[in-house]
Amino acid sequence: MERVSLKLMLALYFSIITPASQSNESEEVLFKKSLALIKSGNYISAKKSLEALKNSPLHLYSTYKLIQKRPFLISDNYPEIFLARPEDSVFQDRYRKEWLNTLFRRKKFDNFIKIYEAKPIKLTKFQCMYYQSKIRIKSTSIPKDKIINTWTSGKSLPKICDYSFKYLYRNKLISSQQYWDRILKAIDKKNIKLALFVAKKSQNRDIFNAVNTLKQNYRRPERYLRTKSGAADLYTKDILVVLIQRAMARNLERGLNFKKIALVKFDLSQVQIQRLKLKAAVIASLKRSPKAITLLDSIGEDQVNSTIQRLQIQQAIIHKDWDKLTKWTKREPSEEIPSSRWLYWRAYALNQTDYRKEATLVLQRLAERRDYYGFLAADQLSKPYNLANKRISIDRSDYEKIIKDSNLYLANKLFFTGRKLDAKREFLYSLKKLNDSELHAAALLADSWDWAKGVIFAIGKSSNLNDLKLRFPILYEDIINDYLKPKTIYRVRKGDSLWKISKILNLPIKTISKHNELKNNVLMPGQVLKLPASREISYSSQPKFYKVKTGDTLSGIARKFNSSVIFLKRINSIKNSNKIKLGQIIKIRSEQIKRKFRVSQHQVLAIIRAESAFDRFARSPANARGLMQLIPTTARSTAKKHGILYKRKSDLYNAEKNILLGSSYLEDLYNQFDGNFAMAAAGYNAGPHRVSKWQKRYCGDPILWIDTIPITETRRYVRRTLFYSLIYEWQQTGKSKKLNDMLKQIPATRNDKQRICEL
Repeated sequence: MERVSLKLMLALYFSIITPASQSNESEEVLFKKSLALIKSGNYISAKKSLEALKNSPLHLYSTYKLIQKRPFLISDNYPEIFLARPEDSVFQDRYRKEWLNTLFRRKKFDNFIKIYEAKPIKLTKFQCMYYQSKIRIKSTSIPKDKIINTWTSGKSLPKICDYSFKYLYRNKLISSQQYWDRILKAIDKKNIKLALFVAKKSQNRDIFNAVNTLKQNYRRPERYLRTKSGAADLYTKDILVVLIQRAMARNLERGLNFKKIALVKFDLSQVQIQRLKLKAAVIASLKRSPKAITLLDSIGEDQVNSTIQRLQIQQAIIHKDWDKLTKWTKREPSEEIPSSRWLYWRAYALNQTDYRKEATLVLQRLAERRDYYGFLAADQLSKPYNLANKRISIDRSDYEKIIKDSNLYLANKLFFTGRKLDAKREFLYSLKKLNDSELHAAALLADSWDWAKGVIFAIGKSSNLNDLKLRFPILYEDIINDYLKPKTIYRVRKGDSLWKISKILNLPIKTISKHNELKNNVLMPGQVLKLPASREISYSSQPKFYKVKTGDTLSGIARKFNSSVIFLKRINSIKNSNKIKLGQIIKIRSEQIKRKFRVSQHQVLAIIRAESAFDRFARSPANARGLMQLIPTTARSTAKKHGILYKRKSDLYNAEKNILLGSSYLEDLYNQFDGNFAMAAAGYNAGPHRVSKWQKRYCGDPILWIDTIPITETRRYVRRTLFYSLIYEWQQTGKSKKLNDMLKQIPATRNDKQRICEL
């Protein structure tokens, strides 16, 4: 009934609004009214209200919302008209996908093809829907080559693709070579099940027999390789190559011996030989074998890619083969490898091989850069860091013109009408179309919204990265300080009362009132209350014990000390939380948690900047959430260990809770690795168990150790957080430590203290 009455009220209200009265209303009011009409289902009135917005950027958004509900209300072909509008907005992009899904579901294949071809979507699902549409209308221009190209994948594809693939099978459009190419891709992905499926579809006995041979010998290839005397066809030779690769993965020496025999005994093609060489080099590198250097050096220049170049750096460091690294770094790095990394290790290798003049020239060039390797180079040359902060400066009229002439205008309008999430979507979508000066304007716009992530993303896409204040915002200082330092003040928040504050601080109301000379106990949000020096508190320095008083409950005690009932029950061996006695001594914090090393505010800021770019609603594909990107299981175990109240996953979107849990976890790692921030950062990203494993392999020079981390993401993460930490220290204090001083030696593991470190 309420819904009906709302619809009627809105209908009556808008039916009496004339165009003249609409024109007198503000753009924002008209926009909100049109959205209210759409939400209430009064689409006819909503359509009329859009007329008043036709000269506003908000017209596109309102139209998007209307045609989501009623695509043909404005005109029979309005979805096409909307998608053809020149704005190129994120809402057109989203609607294109929504509308294509609708057309396909309704079997409107002609319309689907028309919309798709106007702006193809590079997603396998939509590509397959397009192929199927072309086949179903019996088009004379079915894109057979494109279907085969999509089909030739090493992984299983969405079910929607089956129709177009059946068309290929039915019409025998796939050649034996194309079947074999897909089988090799599947084998490379270790997807033997898919390889067998494709082999059966090929209806080629030689192909099927070859894949079946692979399946039978995949786990233990040695027996087959010992007995194999000849390989006549391409398929058998390719399977032989795969099984030699498998043998190398199981036992490098034995596998390399099989490779040597195969090169003499079988007439392998150049492609097969190169494939064997590449795989041998990769496997030897993963096994950290001294033979990796020779194998990497044997790869032809045309075969060297980013993977090989990364392994060349890593293996040269591990085996200290600076001559080879000098040779390898003569060539330019691939696009995926940061040029600073390439230059630094070239300089390092030149220094080690007594080409000191050339090394110094490379280091001088590198020391001008503002990044991890630039700082290392500056340290080696005893030069100051390049920390010149140059604020972005744009003339006001230029700024306004850039905003008005781009989709940032729509984003800004949406933001100030309360549609903040959609405003941010439009903003991020717009960045790909902007040049440097436009990106700087976008950064200033995001800054006016107090949206750090938008600022960071906009500047990060430009070539001018000199505004350090914008690139490295300092947010949540109070919350981080609450964790790191005992409180001497309390800032009143909305909803606070003296009674509530007294419970949080464990102080009598009279003491708080008297110490702050409060009149009538009146508080204002933002007001700063001073705390008595003898009663300073901190979440990380709580009292060890609490004596139960009249009226106390375990849940009340937990709330008072920002702890949890489960934690208090565990450390006090309490079986029934309803049975605590007057005068009973309750442990508040565990004696097991020791804090020899404390993280700094700039280290916490560096982690937040690297993890979420200060987006407290960030969520990763791995399910990490919030500012410090905590996985719920890690948050739960940290909360349990430290007695922090943590009820549900959504708590991780609370800035205070996330920083408290994230900082506690970071500090656990910092202490686990004896105050080594590089190791703690690696543990935060990849897990402490992996860092311990890497420490067992190699210890010694931290610069060398960081660049031997086998996971590319973690290696980059450690370098970034070290660099960010120095920038934040400089921002907060006006100076920063030297990176060389900050990097601590990687020690041998506690169980292996007699070991001589390799690095």
